[in-house]
Amino acid sequence: MYMVTFDLPGYAQHTETIEYKLNGWYWGNLVFGGFIGFLIVDPATGAMYKVRNPQLRAILTEQASSTSEPSLHILGIDEIPKDLLGDLEPLQR
Repeated sequence: MYMVTFDLPGYAQHTETIEYKLNGWYWGNLVFGGFIGFLIVDPATGAMYKVRNPQLRAILTEQASSTSEPSLHILGIDEIPKDLLGDLEPLQR
């Protein structure tokens, strides 16, 4: 089973599962003499599995709080651009 997560800014995450089962034709490798296909090719390529739900549908719901709200960024004195340092004034207590 695989998990697929749909994620879009401003919307709640939604996770769906992809289920699979063993492909019946995988056993055909033994019948028709394809031991390389049985032991190497099909397991390596994923052809030994058949997906049960090949189509996924996700309905994302909008979140009440958006990530585009203003936020506070604190910069150290060494992170302030040099051209802005002259415009800074110390705080008065």
